[in-house]
Amino acid sequence: MNRTLRTTLGFAATAALSLSLAPAALAAPAAAPSGTTTAAGAADFEESWGRYYSRNSLAYARGELAVEGDEEANTFSLNGRLYDRDFRDEDEGGLCAYVEFQAVYVDDDEDDWSRVRRYKHCGAGSSRFFEWTREDVIQLRVKVCQVTPQGWSTSSCRTRELRLDS
Repeated sequence: MNRTLRTTLGFAATAALSLSLAPAALAAPAAAPSGTTTAAGAADFEESWGRYYSRNSLAYARGELAVEGDEEANTFSLNGRLYDRDFRDEDEGGLCAYVEFQAVYVDDDEDDWSRVRRYKHCGAGSSRFFEWTREDVIQLRVKVCQVTPQGWSTSSCRTRELRLDS
C-alpha cells in the first residue's frame, strides 16, 4: 500500500471515529465540580444591553446586567464598555464619549431618578470598561452622549430605559 493511500485511509478512520463519538459527548455534558455555581444559575435575571448610541452615533455603550433577588430587595450588577467614534481633533470640534446611568430605588417615587454613575472616554477608536453594583434598584436608564474634553457639558444625548426583569 502506498504512502498517500495509507494517509488518506488514516484520515478517514480518524474522522469516522470522531463523528461516532461526538453524539455521546454532546448527550452527556461534563458535570460541574460540586460547590461551584454555573453562570446560568448565578443571577435571577441576566441580559445583554446595547449598543445604545448618542443621537449623532459618535458614541455608544453596551454591556451586561444581572439582578439577584426580587423587586423588594435585590442586588443589581452592570458592566460594559463605552466607545468613542469621534475621530476629529479637539481643535476641529472633536468630542468625547459619555454614558450616565440613572436609577429609581425601592423606597423612591416612580419618577425620582438619581444619577448612579457616569463615565467619560476620550480616545477615538477605543473603549473604556466600567463595572458597578447597587442594591434595591427597580428601574434603570442609560444616557449616551458626547461631552467636551475639558468638562462635563453634554450634547447629542439619547436616553433608553433598561429592562430589569424577565
